[in-house]
Amino acid sequence: MKKILIISLYCLISLPSLADSLRCGNDLIKTGDSKGTVIAKCGPLYNEAQINYSKKYQSNQAIYTTTEELTYKDNGKIYYLLTFEGGKLAHIAFQRCNQNPSPLCD
Repeated sequence: MKKILIISLYCLISLPSLADSLRCGNDLIKTGDSKGTVIAKCGPLYNEAQINYSKKYQSNQAIYTTTEELTYKDNGKIYYLLTFEGGKLAHIAFQRCNQNPSPLCD
């Protein structure tokens, strides 16, 4: 039982951390903010990628949604991954380069 607990804790620590808000200078961004608001508050990006493009039907109408990921770099030690669904900030995660090997940290 003790081994399972230790392994579980290690797995949780090795995952990127999640948050609902992020401070950019003196501004705070939070889930639900638009992509334009985030870029205006946080400035230039490190990377931008379109992850998914989906089509859903609601009341016999097709609704198209894109999922995008913006990456911001903080002094080369922390990367913030901001996931947007339909132009709105849905998830905020960060990766510390000194904790976990990641393609972002190369």
